[in-house]
Order: sequence, then C-alpha cells, then structure tokens
Amino acid sequence: MTTITIDTIADAKTDDIQIIGKPSVCEKATIKVNGKSNRLILGRNVHFGRVVFDFRGDNNVVEIEDNVLLRGNVLVHDGSRIRIGNGTKFHFNAVLEARETTTIDMGKGCLISQVRLTTCDVHSVFDLETGDRINRSRDIKLHDHVWLAYDVLVSKGTEIGSHSVVGAKALVAGKFPPNCVIGGNPAKVIRTGITWDHRSLDHVPDHDTGPSLRVSSAV
Repeated sequence: MTTITIDTIADAKTDDIQIIGKPSVCEKATIKVNGKSNRLILGRNVHFGRVVFDFRGDNNVVEIEDNVLLRGNVLVHDGSRIRIGNGTKFHFNAVLEARETTTIDMGKGCLISQVRLTTCDVHSVFDLETGDRINRSRDIKLHDHVWLAYDVLVSKGTEIGSHSVVGAKALVAGKFPPNCVIGGNPAKVIRTGITWDHRSLDHVPDHDTGPSLRVSSAV
C-alpha cells in the first residue's frame, strides 16, 4: 500500500495513482492506494479539511471540481468513480463509498452535513433457491443544489432531484423528484414545490425565481 500526504505532492504520477492538480487549502489530507492506475483530479480553489482518500483496486477515479470544500472519508473500490460538482460544500465529516464498479455523482452547489453515501452493502446476500446474489451494488446520483442534513444515510440506487432537501436522520433509497423535502425512515416525499438557500432569508431571492423553481414530475 502507498500512503501520500497530499499537501506535499501535486501533479504526480506513479503506477499506483495519478494526481492532477493541488488543493488551494489543505488542513490535513491523506491518500491511501492499494492498486494500480487510479486517478485523483482536483479543480481550482479546492479546500480540504481533514480528508482521507482510500483507493482499493485498479482504475478508480475521484474527481473534485472547482470551489469544493471537502471533509471526511472517500473510498473507491474496483473501478469505481466519485465526482463532486462545482461549489459543493461539506461542512462536517462525511463518508462516501463507491464499491464494485459503481459511481457516486454529486452535482453543483450541494450542501452536505455529517452523512454517509454508499453504493454497496459490502457483504453479499443470496437467494437460497437460485443461489443468485440479490443485493448487487448500484449507483448514487445527487442532482444540483441538494441539501443533505445531519446523519442522513443515502443507500445504493438512490437518485435525488435538484433543489431538494433531505431531513436529518433520513434513510434514503429510491428515486425522488426535484424541488421537494424528503424525510423519514424509510424516506419519502413530505413536501413538494420548494427550493432552498444557504443564507437565512424570508423570501426567495429574485435571481432564483426562474426556471430552476419549476417542479418537474420526474428526476
């Protein structure tokens, strides 16, 4: 296994991993690599709090776009990919796990609390009659401007539409439309026709009253 402290290296390439870019601010970050041909791609103005990257197996990719604030643990396994979109902020430590050739795709301008996103159950479950595995890994997709509140668990196969909010301690699985509030265990849509803002405001800002507020019937 190779271990790298990221504040001492940038634009580096070995058989294990290629690093493209460098964080503009790095409090403490570590890269662990046990495999070959992995890639970490960093955009401009990327800010790392305490971050651990864990690359397991070959041909994994983590792509972090411009203006991202990242804290937590990021794991990719056996040809998986994680993308974090422009301007997304992690204000607490989160856990992102993409295993078994799956993808976590996170859009622009998301707000992430202390949460967990995982594409895999890690252990296998089988049907006794057929012998087939019944809990295969599946991708996770967050569209632009999604807010995940404290202690949310987003499980495999989940897709959340843009401008939506997921309430604290929700267990989220399945597909959810844009412009909605999601909550509960299991999570369900509890309100539609909403948007949200990072600031504490009494009214929707004028620049947010255009097409982005239109509620779609599908993700």
